[in-house]
Amino acid sequence: MLDIPTLPNELEQEILQLAARISPETALRLLAVSKKVKIWIQPIVYEVVVIQDHDLKPSYYPECVGPHSNLNQIFKENGGHIRSLLLHHPSESSLLAYCPTITSLSMDQPLTLELLAAIQKIPLHHLRCNLTGCKSAVDPDSLAFSNITHLDLLNPPRWRHCQFLAQMPKLTHLALDDPEGSSRLEETVKSALEHCRYLEALLLVLDLVTGQIQDDIEVREDYLPVQDNRIVAISVHPLVGWLNGELGKGDMWKVAEGVIANRIKEHSTAHSENSNSSS
Repeated sequence: MLDIPTLPNELEQEILQLAARISPETALRLLAVSKKVKIWIQPIVYEVVVIQDHDLKPSYYPECVGPHSNLNQIFKENGGHIRSLLLHHPSESSLLAYCPTITSLSMDQPLTLELLAAIQKIPLHHLRCNLTGCKSAVDPDSLAFSNITHLDLLNPPRWRHCQFLAQMPKLTHLALDDPEGSSRLEETVKSALEHCRYLEALLLVLDLVTGQIQDDIEVREDYLPVQDNRIVAISVHPLVGWLNGELGKGDMWKVAEGVIANRIKEHSTAHSENSNSSS
């Protein structure tokens, strides 16, 4: 009988995990190969989780868990793998207790005080939320905001209701989701640029409601309410802006950073040319 050569465990794991990251279909099939392989692949499947109407959609594998799943049981078993989570309803905030290493959270519905209390216990860096209903009760010194570097506000309020932004110690990237291109945000934009001392990018997200989900992020140079290199306006579907960035498919923050870098480079080049021509 011929001996069938086998790969070292470490190499086999590396190959299968790479295959899982490249192909969602392959990842699902690998879950059923063996207990050993499932241990390797399951963390990849549950890195990014979306809950919509209580249907769990792990990463980009919506068929992995069916509708009306037992969320508590699923999170109890896999919460340690989750680094990015989209919640559908504030009542699901209790699930965060199973996610000790989550760094990115998205929440379409109004942020509640219960959810604020829950996120104080996790190491969040990216937060997408709606402040309606609790904007007056937001404490900038709260642990919920102490490590946030990227904040995306849905239905952003006027500046008087979000002055806490200026006191967030690590805020470098701010997005205001503005579906109508509303002029009422001009004061908020100007004030954020003036008072948020560490701000590197301010993103205006337009055209949030479209008939079809598309991956494209369109830069809108035609909508810049204030002249400042740090402001970038984009059009993107509401889910795509956050989710695709978490999945590595196209990050709206990186798009903004690229636009800002190009502006600075062009400004520097123009300044050098003007200096040379005048000397």
